[in-house]
Amino acid sequence: MRCIVIFLLFVCMIGVRAAPAAHNSSVATNSADSSIKPSVYVDGQVQKPGRYDWFSGMTVLDAIEAAGGLKHSAGHHIEIIHSDNSRSIFHADTFPYGVKKPPLLRAGDIVSVPIELLPPRGNPPEPKIQKSDGR
Repeated sequence: MRCIVIFLLFVCMIGVRAAPAAHNSSVATNSADSSIKPSVYVDGQVQKPGRYDWFSGMTVLDAIEAAGGLKHSAGHHIEIIHSDNSRSIFHADTFPYGVKKPPLLRAGDIVSVPIELLPPRGNPPEPKIQKSDGR
């Protein structure tokens, strides 16, 4: 009787361990999930970096707006890395945008907003020269 109980426990343990493996294999074969929406990723000097839903006709400005806008520390040369690994630069300081339209994004694109490296404002402080008393 004791052998039968041990055998049944052993079979139950194997069944519990095998069930998740079978479930995972069926999930892994279903790689084309229709609920995944096309998206773009916005990172760098924006208020809320992250993944945002892409839509037809979306521009780099639409993506930055979706990410909450630029931070004060944002640079003006915004890099767009397309899903085919080609790259382009959008100069955000070319206002008004009606003159040059912002580039369209494609699904899977990455918008990278760099930090602005500001030059020092005004004249640098005068170096302090210590006078020697001749001794």
